[in-house]
Amino acid sequence: MTLDVKIGKRIIQHEDGKDIEGVKMCAPVHFNICNPEYTLWTREAYRSGSTEFWNFWEKSYMINMYLTMRKYPNSNDRDVAPLLPFLNDIKNLPSSKFRDGIKVIDDYDFDRLKWFKFWAIRAVNLYGKDAYISFS
Repeated sequence: MTLDVKIGKRIIQHEDGKDIEGVKMCAPVHFNICNPEYTLWTREAYRSGSTEFWNFWEKSYMINMYLTMRKYPNSNDRDVAPLLPFLNDIKNLPSSKFRDGIKVIDDYDFDRLKWFKFWAIRAVNLYGKDAYISFS
């Protein structure tokens, strides 16, 4: 089971006679946000992964935000959440793998963290209150 995450602008999709919230990804950038060794999506506001990606969202620095953003954590149900209410928490996420000279975040999770911070902040700068994240 994989987890797919998109960051961008909130949209309403009409499916089967229902209005369903979704996210249109931010436009890709022309430089790598992430290390190509760790993800296929180095320039996109999309990331997908299995066990390790799921585990990333449950790390101590992410868990409260993750649980608040999702109605159905640890599921493949589609959940969307606004980013603006979390902006200060996002900006305060770790910006280094090290604390007091000791490595506390592994390279893969730090790459995921850089990805999340970059795209969340970019989406809020672009879309304000319409900046959203989707999990599916």
